[in-house]
Amino acid sequence: MIALLAALQNVLLASVEINSETLLAETSREKTVKLNIQQQPVCTTFAIFDDTILIADPTIEEEDLATGVVTIALNKNNHLCCLHKPGGSPLTENQLQDCINRGKLRATEVRKLITTTVNSIGR
Repeated sequence: MIALLAALQNVLLASVEINSETLLAETSREKTVKLNIQQQPVCTTFAIFDDTILIADPTIEEEDLATGVVTIALNKNNHLCCLHKPGGSPLTENQLQDCINRGKLRATEVRKLITTTVNSIGR
């Protein structure tokens, strides 16, 4: 997901104009337009062990050993836009809020990393 967000921020599209005589679309490779990205959702998955221990971004092996997982998706304003909890160990309200808060910190860090990387390319 992180690579996809970074790649989309680096996309340059050919400029498209409608020819007034032929009414056909004409593209120009000399004129480009950056892709306008409105949101940058960032997902963080947490593995649950023994109904108390939460590990952020577990490996597939850790997920297999976990008693449950929860994935939190936050938009660019760090508003919750998706929560996926496919069964397994239940979470208390405090544990869920902890996951959301930790997801917010990670989402902010990921977005900074993406911005720094894309800006360093210097197109």
